Amino acid sequence: MKKLILIALAALSFAACEKEKEEWTVNIESGKFVLLDEPYEHPYEGSTIRAIIFVEENDGVVSPYNITGNVPRWAKRGDTVTVNAVLQEKYPRDQIIVTELSNVSLYEIKKISKK
Repeated sequence: MKKLILIALAALSFAACEKEKEEWTVNIESGKFVLLDEPYEHPYEGSTIRAIIFVEENDGVVSPYNITGNVPRWAKRGDTVTVNAVLQEKYPRDQIIVTELSNVSLYEIKKISKK
């Protein structure tokens, strides 16, 4: 019986982790990937922003996704490439934004391909 309870607890913990990961994942069906000429530091978090993916929403609003971490090898500085992507939010991850400088979300690329 103890083994069954331990297995059930482990399964619930794993499911909670997977759900948590999904909440911080963004699927982009079509976006404009731009590798920056010069990376810059996030104003609050200290990570380097290397690229931005711009996504135009149905209402015409363009949302930027600031990319930190690794970028694809095929990316050329300054080029704009239409991509599909899966991004993982790295910052702020459910933190309450308290300052003007902390409102720039950061994402890492999990999957990306040219469209």
